[in-house]
Amino acid sequence: MAKKTLSPLGKELRKIAIDRELSAPEMAEALGISPFKLRRIEAGEVLIDPATVANIVGTFASDPVQVAQLRKAAYLSTPILVFSREDLSPEKWEELLNLHSDIQVQKTEGHAEANDQPKFEGMDEGGEELLALEETLAGLED
Repeated sequence: MAKKTLSPLGKELRKIAIDRELSAPEMAEALGISPFKLRRIEAGEVLIDPATVANIVGTFASDPVQVAQLRKAAYLSTPILVFSREDLSPEKWEELLNLHSDIQVQKTEGHAEANDQPKFEGMDEGGEELLALEETLAGLED
């Protein structure tokens, strides 16, 4: 069986385990999770919710630098990001949507010729973002 690649958080957790001479089951027990879930977190296979991040930081971070390292590693290791509109200002929400739109456009570049892209009648400068958002929404409906 092939060895799984560690996520950034997995690498940080392994360093902590080595430094503290903890086995995986001991680390999982300290976090109050199963060894299976710990392995999935280390591999970046599960959504790491804020409560889990807080638990890891509270259990293993010994200084502000390690707190920052663990938080950053956790967010880099999450396979998906979830944002709530209520948590962001309207400006930040729009910025996030624009970034998402840009990413979707970059992902689809090369898969379709520019001439194949539908154009909205009277498309202005912001029309490209509208097109990308429409494509994203259509993808969510599939």
